[in-house]
Amino acid sequence: MMRRRFFYFLILVIFHNSWLYAQNSDIDHWETVVQADQDWKYLPGISEPPSNWKDSTFNDTNWLTGPGGIGYADGDDLTEIDPVVSLYMRKAFNLADTSSIVSMVFHMDYDDGFVAYLNGFEIARSNVVGSPPSHLTTSNTPREATMYIGGFPDEYQLSHTFIRQTLKEGDNILAIQVHNTNISSSDMSAIPFLTLGTSDTAWTFSSPPLWFTPPMDYNVSELPIISINTLGQAIIDDPRIVAEMSVIDNGLGQLNNLSDPPTGYDGRIIIEIKGESAQMFPKKSYSFETQDSIGENNNVSLLGLPEENDWILYAPYSDKTLIKNVLSFKLTRDMGRYASRTKYCELFINNSYMGLYVLMEKIKRDSSRVDISNLKQQDIEGDQLTGGYIVRIDKVDGNDYPPWVAYPELRLPNEAPVILQFFDPDGDELAPEQQQYIKDYIRQFEISLSGKEFLSQSGGYHQYIDRDALVDYVIVNELSKNIDAYIFSMYLYKDRDSKGGKLIMGPVWDFNIAYGNVDYNDLAKGIPGWMYEEDYRIYWIRRMMKDWVVKNRMGCRWHELRGNQLSDEKIFGYIDSLVTSLEIPIIKNFKRWPVLGQYVWPNSYIGNNHSQEINYLKNWLGDRLNWMDNNISANCVTGLSDPELQNLSVYPNPFKERIIIAGERDVLGNSIIRIYNTTGLLLKQITPMDRASRDQEMYWDGTDHAGVEMPKGIYIVRITSGNIPVWIGKVIKE
Repeated sequence: MMRRRFFYFLILVIFHNSWLYAQNSDIDHWETVVQADQDWKYLPGISEPPSNWKDSTFNDTNWLTGPGGIGYADGDDLTEIDPVVSLYMRKAFNLADTSSIVSMVFHMDYDDGFVAYLNGFEIARSNVVGSPPSHLTTSNTPREATMYIGGFPDEYQLSHTFIRQTLKEGDNILAIQVHNTNISSSDMSAIPFLTLGTSDTAWTFSSPPLWFTPPMDYNVSELPIISINTLGQAIIDDPRIVAEMSVIDNGLGQLNNLSDPPTGYDGRIIIEIKGESAQMFPKKSYSFETQDSIGENNNVSLLGLPEENDWILYAPYSDKTLIKNVLSFKLTRDMGRYASRTKYCELFINNSYMGLYVLMEKIKRDSSRVDISNLKQQDIEGDQLTGGYIVRIDKVDGNDYPPWVAYPELRLPNEAPVILQFFDPDGDELAPEQQQYIKDYIRQFEISLSGKEFLSQSGGYHQYIDRDALVDYVIVNELSKNIDAYIFSMYLYKDRDSKGGKLIMGPVWDFNIAYGNVDYNDLAKGIPGWMYEEDYRIYWIRRMMKDWVVKNRMGCRWHELRGNQLSDEKIFGYIDSLVTSLEIPIIKNFKRWPVLGQYVWPNSYIGNNHSQEINYLKNWLGDRLNWMDNNISANCVTGLSDPELQNLSVYPNPFKERIIIAGERDVLGNSIIRIYNTTGLLLKQITPMDRASRDQEMYWDGTDHAGVEMPKGIYIVRITSGNIPVWIGKVIKE
């Protein structure tokens, strides 16, 4: 089966590569027939122009003349005008012979919306509705131009059929109407280009702009295609807009074409821009919900993922490997923890190619996602009240339900407060009793964690949080040196007490600028060191990592994973398989978003091509794996056991003055504690006669049988009860 799949893929790659470039094989060169800085005829939209203003026969003699761009503010206009709601522009160009024109592409940089026409036929539109929009029509939302800050204009390809039916030998007209968000808007931009590919060897027009690269036929893909029609609206941060979405996935070994009928979902969605700092990038990520025709939740399977209605379309941009989130989530799932499932696809919005995207599951309570109880608003007492919560630690904006501070009076000295948010359910979906319950539970966790006896068996923090889940969470974030670890995009959840009831760290999230590719933090960029040790990150992790049980489990878990799920072979094999399967979509993505060889915040490394970006990731990751191998203590030799499993608590570990062994009376009642050095020499024996005043505790004060204080170092503690071994483990004297 694997050989057959590889054969299908090989044939597909050979065919697709030949198809990808066949369309340009007849093109001798590209010429830009309309440049933004040429003289244009223009008319501020103070009144409605004649209905035929966009036709080649219209007489524009009385219109104003000036070079583009046309608009005001931002410093990207050669012709400045007074603020207006709309602007009309026309540019004539003459073609002596249309038979040699093989391809044509229109580019537009704009603020805030526009409609473009070629000889009266619409060729491109964004962020404005109306057929055509009137001179008083405002754009749907504000939208900034990008070229003046180093970005690129939007690209719209004209089909070969359209070119043949629309272009004329002789005079042709490119007409554009630009629409502002309102008359008081601070800026307006209109910067258009029209470029053709010709089979003629002779030059008639000018060379394309320096940023121009020949277009590809993006409409065909071996990946699934997701196509979104915004119905003339712009997608914004908030609120979500109603749109239509279709999925085209013809199956293994089959190409998908934007013009194919939908094979998967074909219906209504509501969609908005997603992210915080990533919103500054021109390639946007989106959050959307599938709905039925009346706007109710519509649980569906997308690209084979389990049915749900809440989804993410993630846009890798500053991550030029295009794989860091997908890799991190895969490693987490391989470890047995839930992380968002992912599927690569190519996205079109209003028939415009947007690049390589990742369809991801949104974090939420669901039997196929975070599988915890479904907390209802009426669940305000008993066991039902105790579970079904997901909370988040992250940046907070005005659209979020008010967060709460996790009791700053309980934090350790010089530690920043922990700010939490209700995530699922959202705060406005929780009853007051439910809000108070989860706040109180986390308060008790912090009381135990911050106290002097936070490691004790009876009152320690571990009764509130799952330490095995903590270990896996730390491993994934430390392996990648995630810059956001333990401070942003941090989730934890709690099920009902009857189902375990402890806090679980996770799911993991947001690794787009992990793996050393960040230029503002030396610790995150370099190979050595632990991210949890940075002072400004929440103190919970740093505090729990002082627990010898956690460190012991982390050492054993790390070496277990390195032998299988996190082996070099598994990790690098998966990276190579991703790159191979995405070969052509990667080319198309960087054609659409030409950021290779350029700095994109916060890159610490800038590769000239995708292969260099992947090699940097693999080299960095190999060094990081090696460092962790050498810096995680593994106390999982035969005979060492976990005190928690024996209802014991051995703390503090490391210790300075004394170490306490606490447990139930029936465990310690007949116990003898023996202390050995690492050579096996017996240093001291503690019997029940030496028990502390509380009969549930015994302790070792760091001295030998003669009362001589032992030096700093590692010691072995062996506890037996009636000649039966109860626990053996290592302790550290500081």
